[in-house]
Amino acid sequence: MNSDPALCKYFIDSLVKYFGADRNRFHILLHLHDYHNPELQRRLWSNFIRVKEKQFYKSYLKQHSGKRLHMQYQGCASIRYYDTMLARQLLHIARQLLKMGV
Repeated sequence: MNSDPALCKYFIDSLVKYFGADRNRFHILLHLHDYHNPELQRRLWSNFIRVKEKQFYKSYLKQHSGKRLHMQYQGCASIRYYDTMLARQLLHIARQLLKMGV
């Protein structure tokens, strides 16, 4: 989960480019504050990270404490992609990097 749309876009683009992930199989769950407009946020995230709006789950809306409004905050995106072979590939790479001390 991350609140930086650019980092989320890079993550998805990297999985597609380097591991052959299918962009149509990603699913996104947005965690928003109750002062956000879920439809607008979904559209903004969708356009930026290039994942279709239909691939978004219903947004999770967190109650606002009333202390501060972060109008520049666009929420957090939880990115989901279900592929056992890809998960195994990534785990293998991670293990090799850990062995090397990276």
